[in-house]
Amino acid sequence: FPNLRAQVEAGAVDLALGVAGKDAPRTSPVPLFDDEFVCMVRRDHPQIKKSLSLEKYLSQRHVVVAPGGTPGSLVDSVLQERGLERRVALRVTNFLIAPVVVCETDFINTMPVRLARQLARTYPLRLVPPPFELPRFDDSMFWHPRLDHDKAQRWLREFVAGVTKAL
Repeated sequence: FPNLRAQVEAGAVDLALGVAGKDAPRTSPVPLFDDEFVCMVRRDHPQIKKSLSLEKYLSQRHVVVAPGGTPGSLVDSVLQERGLERRVALRVTNFLIAPVVVCETDFINTMPVRLARQLARTYPLRLVPPPFELPRFDDSMFWHPRLDHDKAQRWLREFVAGVTKAL
């Protein structure tokens, strides 16, 4: 969602879900669950089977999900810290587009494992661990502080927290 921070701060979005990160519109996001990364390739990928070397990872073409439409990601930052860079062939704005692209190409995608497992139930995908350490991250909900005591918004936050806890 482009400009999520600005949308929340302007009151155009009541409740945002996602990785809060440094650009979170609220200083104290409420974590819903933690997650980690996995690499996703098509099931019959000619070069990638059960594991993936760093060299092979870097040599592949990647489809990167950039919800805000801007380059860069946590994965890219970790690689950059090591003086490395992946070959980005395509940027898409939605995680649900990535498996469609991956299934029809030899591209690789690195995404949250919870979502990737769900997608692998529908699409012919293979999930393999990344060949380098990536930090775990929290999926959180955040909102504008002026809504802290709004009864309807509080109900919505409690409902979302309950649903995600049940997952």
